[in-house]
Amino acid sequence: MQRRNFLKTSASVVGLVLAPASVTALAANAELNTSKLTRRISQQALKDLSISFPEMTMTSPSGQDVTFELNPLAARYYPNGLFVLFEHTDEIYIYDQVGQVLGSIPLNLKYGLIKDFAVDEDNQLVFLVTGPGTIKVIGFDGGHYGDVGSQGLNHFEQLNGIKSITLDDSGRVHVLCSQSNSIKVFDNSGTLLYSYSAKSLLSKPTLHQLDGQSEIKVVGGQFKDREWFFAPSGQPIG
Repeated sequence: MQRRNFLKTSASVVGLVLAPASVTALAANAELNTSKLTRRISQQALKDLSISFPEMTMTSPSGQDVTFELNPLAARYYPNGLFVLFEHTDEIYIYDQVGQVLGSIPLNLKYGLIKDFAVDEDNQLVFLVTGPGTIKVIGFDGGHYGDVGSQGLNHFEQLNGIKSITLDDSGRVHVLCSQSNSIKVFDNSGTLLYSYSAKSLLSKPTLHQLDGQSEIKVVGGQFKDREWFFAPSGQPIG
């Protein structure tokens, strides 16, 4: 795959050596034994792997300490690891298919609340949605290597209200944006290439989430109960 023009080439992979996953473990967690179309993992699937969620302790107004588990903000399964971002944490945890910790990717606290992330197919870069129109690109060492797009409303190539992202198998960045209710696709230099959306005969439904690499799945509808499938080129499938 062609290296992205705005990135350094020295990003290194840390700790991504997977322990062999047993047939029993894979069969017990069908969500991890998924097709190429489904890569987001539910909270229940993480529980089924017996992953220990981070905890936070807070002091109540009465002076009692209350400890609670932190929920996953985003969990994505890739062939080389299960990547999980928990709320109120400053790292993305990496697990193998049976829930063993492989390592983590440090996050800079100045990024603030991260809404979504995607990992490139070379397992060297992570794309972070850090604001309504901001996508930061970091290495597995936490270093900041560049940005995708720019925030704004005046030009179509600008981003505002990013909901979800995914990377296709050619390294293009697919960005679901509430401003246009469409998916904008950027190349490896951060240049907008084209856009596409899910259309019906009578209306253009609200879109919520992206997934997939060789095929892109879009989740939408009022109750997130509709799915559309596209080739990375934006052509509908099925």
